[in-house]
Amino acid sequence: MTTNLKHLPPTESVSSANERPTTAQDKFEALWRDHHRALVGAVRAKVGSLQIAEDIAGEAYDRLRKRLDEVGHDTIDDLPGYFFKVAFNLAIDHFRHRAVVVEKLGLLQHSYHGNPTPEQIHMSEAALAQLERAVQQLPPLCREALRHVWLMEKTAEEASRDLGVPPTTVRGRVERAFKQLKDILTGDECK
Repeated sequence: MTTNLKHLPPTESVSSANERPTTAQDKFEALWRDHHRALVGAVRAKVGSLQIAEDIAGEAYDRLRKRLDEVGHDTIDDLPGYFFKVAFNLAIDHFRHRAVVVEKLGLLQHSYHGNPTPEQIHMSEAALAQLERAVQQLPPLCREALRHVWLMEKTAEEASRDLGVPPTTVRGRVERAFKQLKDILTGDECK
């Protein structure tokens, strides 16, 4: 059954996939609707996790929105291409951050220069999995302080506001967390 468009009230409209978004908000909604699934799939192929890919896609969307608010909504010709580029850069940042954490904890014997071999990649992934298991063994207060300072990259002062404790307490918990992680990862007993 077809709808007769003459009988629709003047305030209603029939949206069509061929209609072009007119406002900045419409453009963002169309960008998310039309490209989100493909972007998450592409990022997931790079990072290997659907949850991380979803997080990166959301962060890319937020960053793109902030950037366009700063420079104007008509300054980027290829909005989907820019959206993908921002997301891929965030995926690279994700791997760099993970590598720094693994290296700081001394889980890797070597720093890899240039393109790592498949064996080096496997060793890095195994070390990271080992680190993630060790973090889960930390006491909850130490784990939460470590999450705020290292993963969320907050200062002790910022983390202290979030956690409701003094900055010195946050620093102490992070220090204990690192000591306990090293003990767990080297096989020493936690004290």
